[in-house]
Amino acid sequence: MENIAKNLKKVFFIGIGGTGMSALALFLLEDGKVISGSDKKESRSLLKLKQKGVDIYIGHDPANIADDVDVVVYSGAIPPDNCELVSAKKRNIPVLSRAQMLSKIIEQKFSVAVAGTHGKTTTTSMISKMLNDAGLDPSFLIGGELNDYGANARHGSGPYIVIEADESDGSFLNYNPNIAVITNIDFDHPSFFKDLKMVEEYFEKFMRGISKDGKLIVCGDHIINRKVAEKITDKEIIFYGFGDDNQVQCKNVILSGFGSCYDLYIYGKKIREVTLNVPGMHNVLNSLAAFSVAKIIGLDFVSACDSIASFSGVRRRFELKCKDPYIIDDYAHHPEEIKAVLNTARNIFKNKNLVLIFQPHRFSRTKKFLSSFCNVLTQTDVLVLFDIYPAGEKVLDPHLGNKLFEECKRRMKDNVFFVSKESIYELIQEIHNESNIYLFMGAGDITKICDKVVSIFLEIKKDQSKQVNDSNTSEFST
Repeated sequence: MENIAKNLKKVFFIGIGGTGMSALALFLLEDGKVISGSDKKESRSLLKLKQKGVDIYIGHDPANIADDVDVVVYSGAIPPDNCELVSAKKRNIPVLSRAQMLSKIIEQKFSVAVAGTHGKTTTTSMISKMLNDAGLDPSFLIGGELNDYGANARHGSGPYIVIEADESDGSFLNYNPNIAVITNIDFDHPSFFKDLKMVEEYFEKFMRGISKDGKLIVCGDHIINRKVAEKITDKEIIFYGFGDDNQVQCKNVILSGFGSCYDLYIYGKKIREVTLNVPGMHNVLNSLAAFSVAKIIGLDFVSACDSIASFSGVRRRFELKCKDPYIIDDYAHHPEEIKAVLNTARNIFKNKNLVLIFQPHRFSRTKKFLSSFCNVLTQTDVLVLFDIYPAGEKVLDPHLGNKLFEECKRRMKDNVFFVSKESIYELIQEIHNESNIYLFMGAGDITKICDKVVSIFLEIKKDQSKQVNDSNTSEFST
């Protein structure tokens, strides 16, 4: 089993449409493997894989798995009694979880693993682009689609591999990277973690599990991060952040529109001014994590800063979908993430109406953080709520979405709505005015609704333009 990632030829993925699974499938496809897989429904990621020649099956059936498959990889969302998983085991086909397969892959290169409750995807993306722009042709597997490459994975020929280390089910403990980045440690995924203490324990195990000569890069401004990291006494640690007790530090931060600039300091020495073309203080911190990696690897900082300056972001991370009106699509689904997006939007769109359209993600998360969700959601000007996106969970409480709405309504009184996916379009037309900024947030299928709203506004603008042109033509004819 040790060399399975190197020697295999054919791989079947159960749950291939998931973000992490599709990235792994694409990576192995580019490595010359023959890939096939199944999922319960069509998706954007499946379409992309199909276009690259991957055989996709909608629905699970043991017959989907050919006899000559070398290994079956399954998603963490796949239950033990899945018919394909059961069949593979009965047929003695090697079976690996996604994390187990990925751990075999990263053993073959110098690995950088980015972990943390928030900010993993953007940080992983920045590091990947920075290494690529330095001519190092890195491999990467990310939980989002890089705008610069239009993909969430790549098999590069260089010595480095950068991965997003997902903590949601504890599977990141499979990884023993050469460099581990910890963006923050927060309580999330209550379906797996019972409390914050358990989250801290897992992150401590992850930090202790890096390679023998491995190095840690930790956001030092985050109190829990620093508390956990300082228990690790046998590894070199670089702290980054705004405070003076960080080795990699930013000073004189200026937020401006959809970007920012600041002075980069490393071990107290000013390196140069940095410009970012992605918004928010959280992205300033993400870029500091990337520069910390650059410091360890020994990259030229002129090249590194130029690379980060041209970083154009990740799909569904404060993604600008339309400018008239402004429509933003974001993956935020935890109270702290929503808070960061709202703060960023307030800074950019001063004196504007923020219309937050939110789809709660998972019953377990919504129930656990109901009060925290209410606290942050009611900071917007207009709140539109959908019912909970279960993401495979059983319906714990069919009235939970309405409970969230009622509590938000009690606090906001006006301008809060609970709508269906079908009625959202009519509501937006009713409440629309020129001061509205629309923020779509959630980790479910809300992005499809956002896209439809964008298309509706574009059609309206198209019709208005046509009417103006027709009117001008008529006047000219007269």
